[in-house]
Amino acid sequence: MRLGLRLPLAFVVLLVLSAMAGLFGIQRLNSSLGVYAQVIGSDFALVRQVNLASAAFRDQVQNWNHTLLRGVDLQERNHYWAETQKDQARVRTIMQDVRSRVEGAALQGLIDQFVAAHANMSQNYQKGLDAFVAAGFDPVAGDG
Repeated sequence: MRLGLRLPLAFVVLLVLSAMAGLFGIQRLNSSLGVYAQVIGSDFALVRQVNLASAAFRDQVQNWNHTLLRGVDLQERNHYWAETQKDQARVRTIMQDVRSRVEGAALQGLIDQFVAAHANMSQNYQKGLDAFVAAGFDPVAGDG
């Protein structure tokens, strides 16, 4: 075969091989981006759930404060105490969901510690409410 035919043929073969390598690289990049998007999406969903739990926890503390400060009135006390309990349940439910979706024993252990401490705090809120009522609606007695 003559050099005049070999050179263009070699050029075409190299061009086709380069195009195939480029397409393969683009396909691998697209696949990697899909995995990255999935990981980021699941992590973002967990962060969102933790933020919801944080907001519910904040509401729980606020409603507990309202229970003590406005609890002289039976209707107000019952309203804010019910809201406190609702927020407690919401925090617990969200964090149990997060616990079931998160990977890694260390992180799961931290969530378990939080859930246990939150349950203990909830029991102490009940004791505080009992002390508040027993002390004639003294907020200091209920918050001690």
